[in-house]
Amino acid sequence: MKKRTFLKNQLINAWTECVKYDYPTGVINGERALQACLYHRLINDFKANGMENCRRIFIEPTIDVKGRTSRRIPDMMICDTNNVIAIFELKFHPRVTLSGRFGDALRGGVEKDLDTLLSIAQDLNGVSAKPQADASHIEVSNERYLGVSGASKTYGLASNLMLVWAGIYKRSDRSDASSTERLARVFDDAGVTIQGGFLELHAQTQEEAHPVLVDRYSGWKTPRILYGDATLA
Repeated sequence: MKKRTFLKNQLINAWTECVKYDYPTGVINGERALQACLYHRLINDFKANGMENCRRIFIEPTIDVKGRTSRRIPDMMICDTNNVIAIFELKFHPRVTLSGRFGDALRGGVEKDLDTLLSIAQDLNGVSAKPQADASHIEVSNERYLGVSGASKTYGLASNLMLVWAGIYKRSDRSDASSTERLARVFDDAGVTIQGGFLELHAQTQEEAHPVLVDRYSGWKTPRILYGDATLA
């Protein structure tokens, strides 16, 4: 299955710009502001590459899958003209570490994020607990919208859908890379393959210094440092 290399690079670049330029100025002071900045950076990138008419970004859309009673509301989602091609979960806790297994303060939130992404991956892998669910097409809606273009649209789930977790959190004192390695293990432990890849984008804050930017993608043996101190934590 073809990986979404170009989209991956766009996401990494947009995230890097948000953390390097928007976070230090105080523009990003919460998860909603992080969503807005990331949206702005991505839209500008799409326009610069002539993709503004074939890319659409949804913020906290409601996703309904045929055969399921539960609904999902990811933080962000990117679609092309017909399919969902990327789904995001975001976290903004610049004063809290991810030490231990997600850390006490963030544990519930991060696990909820991964549960959302895992359930979507399970739909695509056909290992859902409800085999009658049809994940080939989903309805995406914005229940808070009222206007001329309608509040919902049906999209397919791209077979090479990319899943993304991105978080700004406090850097721990640990000198190893475990905090950037363990998120993908959730999918491995569940026996789920993500054809479009799972992208982790970490921004680790620290006192009197710029955040350390680290990313990890399916197939990479070790995380990459994009910006900041060369010691992973």
